[in-house]
Amino acid sequence: MTRINFSSFLRPQRAGLAALVALCATPALAQEVFVGSSNTVIQKGDADSGNFTPVSACGGQVNSMVLSGDTLHVGDLNGNVYVYNDAAHSIAYAYTLDTDARAMTRNAGNVIVGGGNGKIFVVDPVTGVPSVVHQLPTTVDALALHGTTLIAGSLSQSVWLGDIAQGNFVNLLACANCGPIQSMVVDGDDLFMGDSTGNIYHYNFNAGFVAYAFTVPSDATALVVDGTTLLVGGSNGAILRVNRSTGQVIGSFDATFDVQAMAIQPTLHPGTGFCYGTFCPCGNDNPTSGCRNSTGGGALLMGTGSTSVTADDLVLKVTGMPLATLARFYMSSQQTVMPFGDGLLCAGGGGYPSFRFRAASSFPTGTLTQGPGTVAHSAHFFGPSGLITPGSTWNFQVWYRNPHGPCGGLINVSNGYSVSFAP
Repeated sequence: MTRINFSSFLRPQRAGLAALVALCATPALAQEVFVGSSNTVIQKGDADSGNFTPVSACGGQVNSMVLSGDTLHVGDLNGNVYVYNDAAHSIAYAYTLDTDARAMTRNAGNVIVGGGNGKIFVVDPVTGVPSVVHQLPTTVDALALHGTTLIAGSLSQSVWLGDIAQGNFVNLLACANCGPIQSMVVDGDDLFMGDSTGNIYHYNFNAGFVAYAFTVPSDATALVVDGTTLLVGGSNGAILRVNRSTGQVIGSFDATFDVQAMAIQPTLHPGTGFCYGTFCPCGNDNPTSGCRNSTGGGALLMGTGSTSVTADDLVLKVTGMPLATLARFYMSSQQTVMPFGDGLLCAGGGGYPSFRFRAASSFPTGTLTQGPGTVAHSAHFFGPSGLITPGSTWNFQVWYRNPHGPCGGLINVSNGYSVSFAP
């Protein structure tokens, strides 16, 4: 087996030693999260570090919200729905429904709103006219969509599944022992549900049962997914960043006001993840990210933006690392799978990756981003053999220190992420 030179990950390329603890030269863009409060205020903040800023206020107490592109739909306690345009920084009244708008979700064509009277409205977002109205025997305190299946959670400790158009709701018996549900979010085939006492339940649609549950120090009024982590909002104004596999709280933000609703832009993937944590060095497998680290989960690498070399707007983001640890992105034209510390080397050949970005300290939330500007960075620092050009495919991965990891290897890595670039 090729001997792996761990120290090569710490050598800055064409940079001084100060680069070891500096952030990447190009500015990093984090996902933005919107937060609504009962005092009518709508805030926007960095999903990695918080830093919330009020951006608007609606006419009533915020009860729910959902985001689509730059457009945020906001429901208030009186059933009024407002539309906030983030690009124009403007908010306008849209329509009123016969409900207190406790819950909201949407698909490509409709906004779906539910409330305490058990009604669920499937609404045209332009006209505000409901095309379908469903009636449940319980309050509707949370909503989510899985394909065409609509999921409704209730404070009456029940969860209902039905078709968005036809209805035909049935009780989800797998959650018969769940608490009073007041928030939920779907990510792929995974449904996360939060109750009023801080229990978070995980239901997998393929498995058909609640796989695990954990408790957080919050009343879980709102939930969104950010990579390997959940953001859990509470009426005390705290937003917790929680490992979605273990329930470990790995960071928190202060939203200043009570959190009644949250929304985050869904991740659009310009590339493809590969080399997930299976057959890890000491059985520390995690098939949805890199191999498990000292947090109990693994580091997940994803991308947002586009594959355009001209736009150079690709942003790579890793979540699930230990807090404030030394880490770096790297890329290679080759893929491999071989043991590497507590993880698997996925991008590289000959025992180490080809091109390494500047080292940085991960955020206090265990996250790190690279880009936009990765194309320009490669042209400036990596030379002709490291150019990102139209038609080229590059594989990315993240290395990080983990002295207390499960295998004693002192380091670990994320999964791989492959991007085929276009003009």
